[in-house]
Amino acid sequence: MPAETIKLNSRQGCTAWDASWRIVKLWEVPADDLLATGDIGVVPWVPLAQFDGPPEPVIRECRTRIDQVDSRVEKENLLEIESIAGLPGRISEQIASGVRITW
Repeated sequence: MPAETIKLNSRQGCTAWDASWRIVKLWEVPADDLLATGDIGVVPWVPLAQFDGPPEPVIRECRTRIDQVDSRVEKENLLEIESIAGLPGRISEQIASGVRITW
């Protein structure tokens, strides 16, 4: 998908701002690729990415990585993002504790 771009100039022409971005269809990105980045900020979105098989192993891996975060506040924020991203009720807590989820 081509990148979107925008260019803004100040009224007096002293400042210019260029920005570009690429729209990514998360469900088309392999979950393993997101996990391989090592960026904890993408972990809550991994369950929405492309993966084969049941979701429990993917969600369990995400939860394991979130649990390794030292900051309690950051950990809580990551779990909230995970919840917003489509795992209602902090489902990863249930999966991490061994509960089998039926989809």
